[in-house]
Amino acid sequence: MRAYGDTALALYIGDEDNFDAVGVHSWEALCKDCGFRLPETLKGFRKMAQDIMPAWQKTKAALIKDLAPAARELELLEKITGVFEMHSAHALSMTGR
Repeated sequence: MRAYGDTALALYIGDEDNFDAVGVHSWEALCKDCGFRLPETLKGFRKMAQDIMPAWQKTKAALIKDLAPAARELELLEKITGVFEMHSAHALSMTGR
């Protein structure tokens, strides 16, 4: 997640330290360096990327139900939804899907 609005990664993925440059080649290099199996690594990463939106939708629904947010707060929740959608799609594209 781009918590600070930039594309720098805290840790390298393969040889990449920039979020936008990460791709399948990066995961291949990471797995080679760490002795991980690529198929299992990509499967786990894809699962996390696919699970983000359902988890967020559940959390957002609970927030709305429990806190009855004001209109501006609802707008913020929708912006957060857009960020999660963008990042999960990008994460999936990093794995070649």
